[in-house]
Amino acid sequence: MNKPWNITCNINIDSDILTLMNSFINHIQSESGKRLVAAKAKSFEGYDVLKEYIENLYTSGYGLKIISREFSISYSRMRTLMKIFDINIRKGYDVVTDKLKEFRKYRVSDGRSPWQDPSVMDKNKYSHGIQGYYKKSDGDVVWLRSTWEYIYAKWLDKNKIIWTYEEKQYKIGNNSYYRPDFFIYVNGELSHVVELKGYHDDKLYKVELFEEKHLISTVVIRDISDYCNSYEKELKEWKQIRKLKK
Repeated sequence: MNKPWNITCNINIDSDILTLMNSFINHIQSESGKRLVAAKAKSFEGYDVLKEYIENLYTSGYGLKIISREFSISYSRMRTLMKIFDINIRKGYDVVTDKLKEFRKYRVSDGRSPWQDPSVMDKNKYSHGIQGYYKKSDGDVVWLRSTWEYIYAKWLDKNKIIWTYEEKQYKIGNNSYYRPDFFIYVNGELSHVVELKGYHDDKLYKVELFEEKHLISTVVIRDISDYCNSYEKELKEWKQIRKLKK
């Protein structure tokens, strides 16, 4: 169910630009090798128009993730296009711009704040601190730190999705590290990671830095109700089945 704090930052890109981008991608996709791709790209009639448009979006403060979503292309492909257009990509703490900070503040301000929704208060007052061991469908046992993590782990197993929990820690800056919650695998390869953040934006900047530095797609889950029919039922079940010892 859509909640007011789940709104996305939209750009409303002109349809002519979207069409031009699709033509550009088709124009260069048959080439391989940086030099050949660069040469083919610059031969495209609308190259300068696209470069100026994307550069203006990026320098105005929109992030790569937002821009790639609006163009309906993958994050990794957008990074490649930025290099083809010779646009410098922000690094480190510059990744989170003032525009993005303002949007995050807007998303939870006034009537959009999740903490003004009684259902959120009811669901979240028990969500932290209920920890325990969970036995996965493959037989492995992992320690989960909240009811939300239990609900999501159970959903993954129900849908026969291969996953691991807090498998690896990544360096994202000087003395700064990030360890994703869930690692999702498809055909034996890491597809993406998942972070359960609830309605808090604290340390969300680490997700941005992680994606920029390691080029691994990250899904942030803010509403666990999408993964269960009844939070209260799942909470009661988790309290009963969790183990404090392996």
